[in-house]
Amino acid sequence: MPGAEGRAYLALAGLFPHDRGQQQADDDARQASVLAATAEDSLATCRASNISNIIASFEKRHEDAEAHFREALKGFRADNNLSGAASALSNLSRVHAATGRVDSAIELGPRMLAQGTNGGTPR
Repeated sequence: MPGAEGRAYLALAGLFPHDRGQQQADDDARQASVLAATAEDSLATCRASNISNIIASFEKRHEDAEAHFREALKGFRADNNLSGAASALSNLSRVHAATGRVDSAIELGPRMLAQGTNGGTPR
């Protein structure tokens, strides 16, 4: 049951940084992504990318974080999961701010708001 196992790894990765080390959380997120893709669980795949983004941001691996954020955003949009897309945009905005791109971080604000007002599937 790769779907259930993938979601379990997703939950473990989400415990970062509370009870698990950065490397373990990163490994759990990668494993969740692989299992979710195998199970064709698009929501878990997107969430795994979003958690990977957060971990990479925390570790100041901003280039990796941005790549993960864009992957999560693409998946959330393809799944018409607008609340997930808004979350990914919010995280991307944080990466832009952390890397000195304050103007583009601010410009992402209206895009985040638009995700919540354009319908879609709330998840």
